[in-house]
Amino acid sequence: MINDELPAIDEAIRLGNLELAESMLMTIFDNLTRANNNSPSMALAKVRERLAQIATRRQKVAIAIEHLVEAINIKTALSGPLSLDCGKTIDKLSELYMQECKYSAAEPLLNRLLKIRQVHLGNEHIETANVMHSLACLYHAQENFLKAEPFHKES
Repeated sequence: MINDELPAIDEAIRLGNLELAESMLMTIFDNLTRANNNSPSMALAKVRERLAQIATRRQKVAIAIEHLVEAINIKTALSGPLSLDCGKTIDKLSELYMQECKYSAAEPLLNRLLKIRQVHLGNEHIETANVMHSLACLYHAQENFLKAEPFHKES
């Protein structure tokens, strides 16, 4: 169901027709919620991520955060706390927190993301290095240079 509609939704988002995309997503959200008796599903997590994308484009950060947190909760429940798929959503949320200078919220997410990338990709992978760089930037922004230094060296 959702996989058939995602290309049209993604195209609507790409073209800036956010109202159409949001309407389609909310219909899918309602149908999934009813069909699954409010049980989590990966399809519901995908819908939440797309709704977060729309909210971010509309500069409604609090709504975007809410959707991403729920998507992470769903993915954690279904795939475990260290799944790569969960890591992708954690990456999006931590980036949003960093943009908003909400470093205390971003830090545990980045540490969790680092663990995910280390487990699945290894310490030498570029995506692992990117997380280390993000942690270095976070600590630098907090003027915690001692904590930043090892991450600068590793990344």
